[in-house]
Amino acid sequence: MPARVWFSVVIVVAMMLTGCGSESTTPVQAPWQGPGAETGRPCGDERGANGELLLDADVAAGIAFDLKHPDGFAEHGCVVVDEADGHPVRAGSRALRFEVRDGDCNANSGFDDCANDRSRHELTEVGSSVGDGEEVWYAWSLFFTEYPVVAGDAIVFLGQFNTDAAARFYIEDMATGLGYRFNDRDYAILEREVVLARDQVSRRWIDVLVHATWSVGDQGRLVLYVDGTQAAVLDGSNMDGASTVSFDLGIYNAFVSQCGCDAMPTQVVYVDEIRRGPSRAAVEPPPVA
Repeated sequence: MPARVWFSVVIVVAMMLTGCGSESTTPVQAPWQGPGAETGRPCGDERGANGELLLDADVAAGIAFDLKHPDGFAEHGCVVVDEADGHPVRAGSRALRFEVRDGDCNANSGFDDCANDRSRHELTEVGSSVGDGEEVWYAWSLFFTEYPVVAGDAIVFLGQFNTDAAARFYIEDMATGLGYRFNDRDYAILEREVVLARDQVSRRWIDVLVHATWSVGDQGRLVLYVDGTQAAVLDGSNMDGASTVSFDLGIYNAFVSQCGCDAMPTQVVYVDEIRRGPSRAAVEPPPVA
């Protein structure tokens, strides 16, 4: 077959496969009709003796949190919600609901999101950060009401491990699906991959486990599991130049001005079964009912 004819055949087949040139038969997902933040209790309303958030073991176990950027943290930013009110939960009867709206930005004593093209509502681990040579398991489950949550060329993180020198590992929403990013201490990307394509993400619970061996040297290792299956192994130093590591969780947008939109869309993500422990058995969520 002549090359020009063969090229034409390829174009026609590609159009047939993608739906180009004809009406798409892909079903359109109906807008999310679930309850809003007003049905939940703001995460900062109840605190323990050391100032930590009281989230109860139904939501988080083996780990304590505080609001990461408390100055300007909106009440809708993080709420404890109940299945009885129509909210999705991974297990038990409660979960956390995170929401970031256009213009939401807050700060702490060291960083102002509003002045640095960021927006977020995140919790940060308190009272139990780890150091060189320690081995820890972390788990959390994510549920997206609409997907994707990323907009344009802005960056969206849905869980990150921060050292006192630099953030090193993130769960990231990308244009083509949900994945991870692994940085060096200067924020150069060492590895960045999608592990779940877009059509595998929306409106179901996704279980994330990270088995971390923290090291300032070459003995460091991060093993990522998604829905129980190993998705990545990242070897090498993961806390060089640092002395401690802590876990942050929620919705964090970087470079908001690059969203390519007149206003950032409202982002809602549910999180449940947040665990930290010494073994996989100690943190892994129960099977989906």
